[in-house]
Amino acid sequence: MENEAFFNQRLKFSWGHIIAAIALIAIAYGTFVGTVYLLHGQFLLSGIITAAITLLVGGLFLVSQQLKATDHNFQRRIRWERALVFSSPILFIVLMVPFAHSWTVHHRQQQIVDSFHSILASADELFDKYEVYSHIRELNYRHTLGVTEEGASISDSNKLEVLHLSLRSSNYDALKSASQMWMDKSVNKEVSTWNVFLLGNITEIRKAIHNWYDDMKTFSAITLSDEDDVRCFDSSSHYINDIDNQIDALAALYSDIKGFSPLTLLWVLLGYAMLLLPYLLQDRYSKTIGTTWTLFGFLNRQKGKETEEVPVGLPADDAEASSKGNESYESFKL
Repeated sequence: MENEAFFNQRLKFSWGHIIAAIALIAIAYGTFVGTVYLLHGQFLLSGIITAAITLLVGGLFLVSQQLKATDHNFQRRIRWERALVFSSPILFIVLMVPFAHSWTVHHRQQQIVDSFHSILASADELFDKYEVYSHIRELNYRHTLGVTEEGASISDSNKLEVLHLSLRSSNYDALKSASQMWMDKSVNKEVSTWNVFLLGNITEIRKAIHNWYDDMKTFSAITLSDEDDVRCFDSSSHYINDIDNQIDALAALYSDIKGFSPLTLLWVLLGYAMLLLPYLLQDRYSKTIGTTWTLFGFLNRQKGKETEEVPVGLPADDAEASSKGNESYESFKL
């Protein structure tokens, strides 16, 4: 029954597993970051994809070690071992696409920071543009009423005050104060591409700017009966479209998979080497020494010292291994 078990008690735990575990944790985090950027902030789906990739990467190297440590069924399992080991570089590179993308995004860190601050500056400028719009409307209304620099009648002064309070009411002052506090808080935060919640902040910024813009349009929609040729604030949507374009350009810096960070190759190679350590440190079962049941299938036979003695009761492939194992060979792990 023991020979029927897939894994065996010869599996060797070493310090290589600790190093491999560290590498796997780093790969999992980098994969999550890269996936979030590729999927434009879909955190739940990104977490599921990251878990799947992490299991596949860990399993790829763990199963290879298990196959190397086998103490029976050598002929069948060495085929699987060779298939996994020789295909592992290609499989690993494919699975590391999201991980590599996280480094690509990090390579654009300064562009992203500059773009982020530019969007906040444009949002703050939106209030300046609205105040210019309000001032022009008040000047036009003065002209409509015929108010001169010498002064205005009480009636005209009241009308001008009504228009001013309509355009620049306490609601507008509260909106501007709250928005500036919110933007100042965002600017003072450290912007880092390793903080994936920055994407959520950008989404909130877009939503907040559109809310402010809608409020300004609401304020500007109030008109007096004797105003001439009144248009709402930004009737052509010029300002808000410019901000949306800036946000879209920032999103492209996150999601565009084109480009390559020089550090990507270094970390991918280092991660592969760290994950491969448990396999390299694993001893192969002594029966396989000098047989074709090794990774490369080399025969290191010394001539003239062969023996045909085969232990009784061993399975066919194990008996053959035991017979060859009585010969004197040079041992090696791979």
